[in-house]
Amino acid sequence: MTKWLTTGQMIDRLKVGDIAETEARKSDAFISGEYVNYVTITDEGLISFCDETGNHRPFLLFSLSDENRKLMWRIIPKYVRFHEAMSAHEFGKTVTYHHDKELTYTFKKELETGQFDQLANDSICLHELIEGAWTIED
Repeated sequence: MTKWLTTGQMIDRLKVGDIAETEARKSDAFISGEYVNYVTITDEGLISFCDETGNHRPFLLFSLSDENRKLMWRIIPKYVRFHEAMSAHEFGKTVTYHHDKELTYTFKKELETGQFDQLANDSICLHELIEGAWTIED
């Protein structure tokens, strides 16, 4: 689970194709009787309200209204498979294995072998790593 961010922090960190959701579930965007609680950055660089899958609504751009500036956001992680994470790790990226909501392991591109000690202590098996959810950090 990613941490909650202010609107300004979310804008600074959100990348094209990323999706952020509100904590409060009360943005100033209202469609068909429901609040729209997700935003994304379009290929054109616009911040647009979207659904939970990232399908943006071109007619509904995000504004810095008083209501929206007060919201807290979290950027929804983009999970990848083991092989994609390992390829990114080879190129020096930091990768994180997400065993469950509370248990994660982060691996940095370094020679220190100690970063694997906790895996053995927690009895994580190879199958869980290969089939599990990973994220790639910048």
